[in-house]
Amino acid sequence: MSRRWVPTTVILAVIALGASGCAPSGSGDDSGKPLTAEVVFAAVESIGPGACADDAADMFDAPGSTSTTPQCVRIDPEMRFSTSGGRAALVAASEDADPTPKLIELRLESEDAAQLGDLTGKLVGRAAPQNQMAIIVDGEVRSMPAVMSELSDEVVNISGDRLQELYDRLTG
Repeated sequence: MSRRWVPTTVILAVIALGASGCAPSGSGDDSGKPLTAEVVFAAVESIGPGACADDAADMFDAPGSTSTTPQCVRIDPEMRFSTSGGRAALVAASEDADPTPKLIELRLESEDAAQLGDLTGKLVGRAAPQNQMAIIVDGEVRSMPAVMSELSDEVVNISGDRLQELYDRLTG
């Protein structure tokens, strides 16, 4: 079945130490809420024009060059994993300024961070679209960033539209 896509950009990076004045802590950090939704990270195998067939396995609808032009994204079933746990926190640009969430800080368990490192390491240097990683929440592609380097940290930052909605889905 085809899945609805919500535009979201993912920034796969470690939070800069200088930005907050303190270092992000490891998996023992209890900030945010526990994840209650499945988050899937998967290698993109191909992207084709139009919506996916409703019964297509390992295929998800995603936007094309405009938000009204759908594309069908096929993921590689051998290069995917689901999170086994973790936490999510909404982060505003500043506590003193606009409290509107600017990103979701997703803290992965150590085992999941290692799997993410393995997956992203395999995608580095590939030609598009096979250098992209689909991030799927509750069966919906939320983002497909191009992987430029292997990720080795337990923190993934998600920015974009509808952050509160995504946060609510992640933490149930």
